[in-house]
Formats: sequence, C-alpha cells, structure tokens
Amino acid sequence: MALDSNGFIPMPPAVEFQVEFLPVITAVSESLISLLGIKLHSLYLYGSVARGQAQSGVSDLDICMVVTHPVSTSERHQLAAIASDIAFRYPIVCKIDVDIGELADVLNSENRYSWGYWLKHHCRCIYGEDLTLGFTPFKPSKAIAVAVNGDFAAVLEKYIAQLTQLTDRNEQKKIQRAAARKLIRSTNLLRTEAESDWPETLAEHTTRLVTRYPEKADEIDYFLRESLSPTESIAAFIQHLTLFTGWLEATRQFEVNRSSSR
Repeated sequence: MALDSNGFIPMPPAVEFQVEFLPVITAVSESLISLLGIKLHSLYLYGSVARGQAQSGVSDLDICMVVTHPVSTSERHQLAAIASDIAFRYPIVCKIDVDIGELADVLNSENRYSWGYWLKHHCRCIYGEDLTLGFTPFKPSKAIAVAVNGDFAAVLEKYIAQLTQLTDRNEQKKIQRAAARKLIRSTNLLRTEAESDWPETLAEHTTRLVTRYPEKADEIDYFLRESLSPTESIAAFIQHLTLFTGWLEATRQFEVNRSSSR
C-alpha cells in the first residue's frame, strides 16, 4: 500500500458516507446512545462503510465504541440483540459488529500501537469526542502488526468454536468470512523491522505473503476466496484454518528466535 509523502500510513478517506447506508448508521448510533447514555464516550465507523466502498447486502457495518466505564453483562446482551435486530431490519448490511474499548485503555500510552493506530488510521468518528485527533500519524512497524494481530490464534480458536456451535448456514458463512479475513491480515506478523511498506487490503496482504513464501500461494488464495464468498464445508474450512494457523504460529516463532539470536 502506498504511504503518504512523509512515509506515514494513510488516513481513512474523508468521503461522504454512501446515502443508502445512512439509515442503518443512524439506527445503530441512536440505539447505542439510548442504551448507554453518558457511559458512551464516542462512536466510530471502520471498514468498507467508513471508506465509502460498501456493497449492498454484502458488506458488514463495523462499529467501534469507546465507553467511560465497563459494559455490564446485561448491556452486552442488549448490544448483541440491538445488532441482530437492526441487521435484520436493514438487510443492506450483512451483519453488524460492535467492538468495545474503555476510555482508560484507549488513552493508555502502552496501547498506542493498538488503540492509537486503530483509531487514527481506520476509524471515523460519528458521535462524541473524536479521539483520533489526539494521535499523530503512524509509520509502518512490526510493533503495530503485533499489537493489532498478536491475538490471532485466540481469535481464530473462538471462531472455530462458533462454527461448530452454529447450525444456520448463513451465520456460519459470516464467521467463515471473518475468520479468513483475520487470518489473512495476521500474516503481517511475519514482517521484519526493516520493511517499510504497509499492506491494507486483503489482496495486498496475500500478495505480500506469497512474495516471501511462494509455497503458500494456494493456501492463502483459498482463504482469500473464503473471505469474499465462503463455499467450503465447515469441517474442511476448520481443517484448513487449523493447519495454516499452526504454520503461521510456528513461522512467527522461528522468525522471533532467529531475530533474537543475531
């Protein structure tokens, strides 16, 4: 992905949101504000809707919300119900994902490469105080890759558990897409400290991996296909996912050990 003239990772484009997606954006915002009240510090959009590149009936609505105090178990259940209900009422989006961050964690300097990078380079504020203004732009680094995707194994394990529990094929496909996307983006963990590029799209991530590990071309192309339109059976997909995750973990550890021994 091309960096800006100063070598920084580009910001989300300041484009108008697509008109057809405005009703669902409004519905989600109003529902979250109503549920959480003053506990809700700010709301952000990320993903294809935030970039103005969403596809009707295909794209997810990705929401990030920052709260001043922890969200209770009851509130989490209500959030899940709100997301499910609005997605049903507005089929223009495939599903609605809501990520939650506590204000203290977001502003903690130790989380600069995770929350700071994520808000600055992926999120657009739609309600409340815009925390993205408090962060300076970031340049590509391995530290960011680790902060953002270092949890990939645990996240993918969670997705596998969901796939085995779900019975609705449409819901399974949503999880397959999410798992494939997470795996592809997590390959950025294999970058070196010296590399200055920064892949953004799934295609850029796959191209980058194949350039360094050409023997993984067929496998990563498989996940790219599944990230767009899942067709594989659950059993076969889990097998592929487990094998590739194991390879990624082992390769990452090998790179870490080799780097530390130099």
